[in-house]
Amino acid sequence: MFYFIPAWYTDHFMFEEKTWFRSPETMYDETISQLHLFAKAKEPCTILSLAYQPQLRSFLQREGLTSIPVINIFDDLQSISSTDIGLFSYRDLHWDDDLTWLSTPFVMCALKQGEMYAQVYFNQEGRLLSVTFYHHQKPVKELFFDDRGFLSSIREKQMQTFYNESGTSVFTYHRDDGHVTSSHLPKTYYDSLEELIIEALKKRIASLQADDPLVIAAHLLHKNLFAQLRKPFIITLFEKRYPLDNEETKAFAPASFVLSDHAYKANQLRQNPALTYTPVYHLTPYDTRFTPGISQRMKTLKIYYPMQTMEDFTGLEEILDYLVNHPLCELHLGLANSNQDFKAPVKEALKPLCAAKGLPLEKESVDEITEVSKPRVFIHQMMTHSDLMQVLHETRLIVDLRHHPDIISQIAAISVGIPTIVKRPTEYIYHMRNGLILDQGYTLTQALDYYLTSLKHWNASLVYCFELISHHDRDRIIASWKEILSSEGDRDE
Repeated sequence: MFYFIPAWYTDHFMFEEKTWFRSPETMYDETISQLHLFAKAKEPCTILSLAYQPQLRSFLQREGLTSIPVINIFDDLQSISSTDIGLFSYRDLHWDDDLTWLSTPFVMCALKQGEMYAQVYFNQEGRLLSVTFYHHQKPVKELFFDDRGFLSSIREKQMQTFYNESGTSVFTYHRDDGHVTSSHLPKTYYDSLEELIIEALKKRIASLQADDPLVIAAHLLHKNLFAQLRKPFIITLFEKRYPLDNEETKAFAPASFVLSDHAYKANQLRQNPALTYTPVYHLTPYDTRFTPGISQRMKTLKIYYPMQTMEDFTGLEEILDYLVNHPLCELHLGLANSNQDFKAPVKEALKPLCAAKGLPLEKESVDEITEVSKPRVFIHQMMTHSDLMQVLHETRLIVDLRHHPDIISQIAAISVGIPTIVKRPTEYIYHMRNGLILDQGYTLTQALDYYLTSLKHWNASLVYCFELISHHDRDRIIASWKEILSSEGDRDE
């Protein structure tokens, strides 16, 4: 049995459930992908979550992971045994009779004498998420509800009190200095929430089979766990979530081995003297799936341009110049950044560039669009893998000229059957097969012409993509996992 410890956090061991104004950073998450891989391969696995996530079942339902068993450390701490999603209505709370209610699909506002009294939030499925109370227009108390149908915690001022499913308080987290107090836990005082979680985790681990591996997502909140856990455990390193400097990565030394999603990161870890005796492997956490797009049947030629930071504008002006001379082309920027505020500065940076070249940028309102100002440049907030696949379904070509191109879009491109233009060699793009590498002697304009002026080269890429699918499919990745585990088991003996 594999036990996966994910890094589903938006705050210190807390996961803020998605609402209309707040989105969790779980779009590109290797644990979700790995769980799907193991579940589809019928490999026994369990989620061992350290996060306070009272809406965990709703989250797993959206991610299609409800078939996987779950152990949640906060359930242990709060003495919660319920497993099924339940119902709790905001109407079950006590409300004053003189309130005026205003409703929207995701939030209800209660006004008292014209001022905000409370806001009631619901998740995407319409279940009660939280209630925020106000005094003189300022929030003073928040109630968080478990999707199993009961009050989970109350946060006010600098403390948050956690309850069991019967409504009895179990412990209080003091957010000012991080300590925890309780009359129901093994100790009445803990220096930190981390100390409490590690104590409960070690108790849980002691009840597992000794040879059941833990698969721990690398996260700074997990750094202190590594030295205290028994072997075997595996660390998975993903995207930019964990710094690669030697001081931080030396914490990986106790691991049985480390799995990196990028070859360059694996090589960097191998050069860390503290990891001399810790094997490091490179293995993609994402599989390819045959999901062909329809761009070859569309008149519009859509170019997808992934970016994550404001520095990711390499080659953008040249693409915009190409759009000027090719009226059937559109540029679609994909923001792989769950921060909703990221879209605004990207749009502001694009406005003068697009205006100077006479290229209409997407409008805020459909009413603003006319035939003359029909948008040619679009910005997409990529919150889930489904968002990415939906855009790529109609995309003719991906351009990613960053030093380390996005793995997700490269693998997704293989699944959809579209080529990718990169600046230098990657593990997934083969020159003149399923993409072009500019360092091989092409300008960006030449590379765009290569795939957009006719379907000849594009069709050749499509055929090669389908050949590549078998190299990165679920069975091959699971086999690689087993091969690594077997080799490390032989090494330990």
